[in-house]
Amino acid sequence: MAKQILIVEDDVAISNLYKKELEKKDYTVIIANSGGEGLKMAEAEKPDLILLDIMMPAIDGFTVIRTLKEKKATAKIPIIILTNLGTSKIFIEEAKRLGVEHYLMKYKTSLKDVIEAVEKVLAS
Repeated sequence: MAKQILIVEDDVAISNLYKKELEKKDYTVIIANSGGEGLKMAEAEKPDLILLDIMMPAIDGFTVIRTLKEKKATAKIPIIILTNLGTSKIFIEEAKRLGVEHYLMKYKTSLKDVIEAVEKVLAS
């Protein structure tokens, strides 16, 4: 059975690009265009992995992570952050403290890097 990946990203072009590439690798991909939608989809679908943007209107990525980690049903879903939010140590340390698997910078990360991170997390 194909592994399911939830992409939570408010930039539709970016989420569609990741979706297309991940589907080439036989993953099932669902997309949420906001943090609130991402929370609902994570609870309903229980994906094998979440690719999460941090800077989103209304509910940001860190709030999404905290909410998911507080709920037994979603606490163990691995999360990869994919953001343009600087390499600030504060953000990276907060992500690690919350149990995030990887913290990838969009502007420094190729599609190939994203796929490799997804495969690495799903293989572990």
